Amino acid sequence: MKSSSGTQRWLRFLYIPAVALLLTAGLTFSLYHPTSLVLAASATAQPAPQVAGQPVTFSATGFTPGEPVSAWTTSPDGTAAALPQLTADNSGSVSFGLSTLGFVSGQWYVTLHGIRSALEAIAPFQLVDSLPDSPAPTPTPPVDSQAVPQGGLQVSPSSGFVKQIFQLSGSGYAPGEKISLWQTSPLGEANSLGTIYSDPHGNFSYTYQSYISISGLWSITAHGLISGTEKSGYFLINSAEQGEVSASASISPNHGYSSSGITVNGVNFLPSETYSYWFTGPDQRVYAGGRATTNADGTLSFKCNLPDSTTGQWVITIHGLQSNRQTQVTFQAS
Repeated sequence: MKSSSGTQRWLRFLYIPAVALLLTAGLTFSLYHPTSLVLAASATAQPAPQVAGQPVTFSATGFTPGEPVSAWTTSPDGTAAALPQLTADNSGSVSFGLSTLGFVSGQWYVTLHGIRSALEAIAPFQLVDSLPDSPAPTPTPPVDSQAVPQGGLQVSPSSGFVKQIFQLSGSGYAPGEKISLWQTSPLGEANSLGTIYSDPHGNFSYTYQSYISISGLWSITAHGLISGTEKSGYFLINSAEQGEVSASASISPNHGYSSSGITVNGVNFLPSETYSYWFTGPDQRVYAGGRATTNADGTLSFKCNLPDSTTGQWVITIHGLQSNRQTQVTFQAS
């Protein structure tokens, strides 16, 4: 039989590692940060435009709190130059001033890249030789006419429509190096494209096809997991698909009692894309409809009933969530 003092020593022997295990587990939990909850980053430049040689202030939000943020400028001729690394504050924001002394006039860009989150934000800024005394407001150019900065990756073509195929190439990586790729949308949302390997000369090529109809400036970043080399390429997704025919729909019947059954047919949506529809009543109130998927040929068909008995002209709107195509049909309720 064990003595009382022996039992106490045995319990203390178990107690110390058990407490250490609990403390370690607690520390592990406290260090976990769900960075996947961060959806987008964005950046702005002030003032805009600015006289070349004068400072420009940049502000960005949406990064992971406390993460390192790399930054670089892209000049009008496409030359990239690194800026000092930044650190996001407790709200995921960064701000800094940039001296443009010695900068040429033209369209410049500052790119910010979150090292942990892989989120990326691009702030364009215009440098001019002088500002007019009373500058007239400059309208925002359409997406199709925006300039595309030249990054460290070569992209061909530099712009296209939804479903355009882009060819990317890069150099300067370690031979046979594993390279992580991700895309960043005009909204600042980053998504992984997987990994590839460089060839024996440290070069790689990659084929990318755009299926997401968010128009604006996109980027693809390639990060070497051994060398740490990181380069980005830029391209524009234009606001409409080349040669596309607008989506259209028909309704049957197009008039009758409010309790009548209605059939809606649509064409020229993307194959197998998700679409939603909703009702707008004669009093302009909006009512929820439903959601479904188009057929393999981009057509759709659904049956519905008006949400209430209000008489007058009703509008049914159908919206493709991937193509962003939208059309409407009307029903005269009596």
